[in-house]
Amino acid sequence: MLVNSVATGLLPKYPYMTRWSFTTLELTDVLGKWARERLQIDLYDVCDNQSGVDANVGFTRAFEGAGGKIVGVSPMPLTATDFSAYIQRAKDAKPDGCFIFLARRRRQRAVHQAVRCGRVAKGRIKILATGDLVSENNLPQMGDAALGIVSAYHYSSVHNSALNRQYQQEANAITHGNPNPSFAGCAMWDILTATYRALAAQKGDWDPDKTMAFLKTYKAESPRGPIAIDGATRDIIQNIYLRRVEKRNGVLVNSDLRPTRWSSVREVM
Repeated sequence: MLVNSVATGLLPKYPYMTRWSFTTLELTDVLGKWARERLQIDLYDVCDNQSGVDANVGFTRAFEGAGGKIVGVSPMPLTATDFSAYIQRAKDAKPDGCFIFLARRRRQRAVHQAVRCGRVAKGRIKILATGDLVSENNLPQMGDAALGIVSAYHYSSVHNSALNRQYQQEANAITHGNPNPSFAGCAMWDILTATYRALAAQKGDWDPDKTMAFLKTYKAESPRGPIAIDGATRDIIQNIYLRRVEKRNGVLVNSDLRPTRWSSVREVM
């Protein structure tokens, strides 16, 4: 069971594998269409690795397919630690928004440099991203520089459901907020729940073929919302949320912007 793999094309190679995370294409398809429909903006694109290339392809396809215009792209090498030149290029293009995809350990620095270039402080360029840029465990280090960033993701710590509130409470009782309950923990919660149910359905036995047959028809309520496994692709079907970073009671969170969209990777490939 895949907890955190986001690449397409994996599951056909492994017939006993199911995905419980998301795909980058799934997120950028939703975000690109929303950006054009709701914001009516021209965009600049900043990406830095193969996943960033996938994100760029998916976002551009959705955004331009809806009639938008990408005015520039800045692929950054993975070794870069100073992003000012790339951000300046985006600023010079004078877009209304900038889509950013960055590898894990470089996000905080890039967001702060974007702010110093005058992005958030004066509200001149909107930042759009996939949700990993502003995950629950990144936000405390980013601080107020993250305010206003709009992202697409399959989970938010403040998702408004009784099950998510229960999950947050029980997880925090164990971790004491370090780390904060996030999408990875939610995926593990779903995987363990499905595992126990598959075992119960087989009365404690574990047969690979029977387990896969069970999972291909799996549907459940998750802390992220309703989920299911697509019987044809073995990929997860789930809601994708549009969120904006806001501050609640002094804490940065990703608040939902609009109703969710029931989505699966098969719809966007």
